[in-house]
Amino acid sequence: MTQAAALFLLFKGLRHGVKQVSLLRRLRPSLEEFLAEVSGKGGGLSAAQMVVVDKLELRQRRDLARLWKTRLLVQLAQEFYAGRKWCPKLFGFEPQYVDLETGFLERERPLLDLSLLPDNLKLGILTGRAKRETALALERLGLLGRIPETFWVTDDDPIRKPDPKALHVLMDKLEAERGIYVGDTIDDLKMVNDYKAMATPGAAMVWVCMTLTGPNGEKNRTLFLEQGADMIATDVNALLGYLQHVFETTDRRPHNSKSGR
Repeated sequence: MTQAAALFLLFKGLRHGVKQVSLLRRLRPSLEEFLAEVSGKGGGLSAAQMVVVDKLELRQRRDLARLWKTRLLVQLAQEFYAGRKWCPKLFGFEPQYVDLETGFLERERPLLDLSLLPDNLKLGILTGRAKRETALALERLGLLGRIPETFWVTDDDPIRKPDPKALHVLMDKLEAERGIYVGDTIDDLKMVNDYKAMATPGAAMVWVCMTLTGPNGEKNRTLFLEQGADMIATDVNALLGYLQHVFETTDRRPHNSKSGR
């Protein structure tokens, strides 16, 4: 998203010959117009690039290629996130541009109540974080020993989120016939829906529980329902509390009853 925002501003600057951001904001296309065009081409960063390239002259395209430094944007994001304390461990370099001691990762707060995790529940991780970031997050949460690395699919893997094939990979790693994927963004929901659409006979069954802890909170409820979420929970703990209730109810049923199987 940061790369797309930088691309959008550079595109407007080259098109109008303006560098001041305050002026660029008043010039067309507006952000809403730009996003509508990007969405019309399928969405995502590649679609944003297509929109921009189609509207620039050859000389302007060359200037854009020189100015749009995607690797620098990634490094800046990493430095803001990790700070001086964690950059060497997570990314293998000392910060060059951002002077923060601990970085934004220290602001992350746990969403998960570990006491609600059933002992017999097999857990896996499918994340857009790199492997080192995943390990650090799980370590700080106290889950590193609970979810072995063999049950991770991270951004370092050949097939990555949000490719639905990554969900196939994870289910194979878990050797599970069914599972519940917990996410909080529309990309999570789309990935699971795409997984279901491409699933072959015998593939693991996956339901998706969308939580309202993402960027838009409660406002996402209607969107998630419209897009076919199997379950919606206020947070992951609400789902775990429900599952705990289901397990306890099932255990109390007579073993010879049909309803208890």
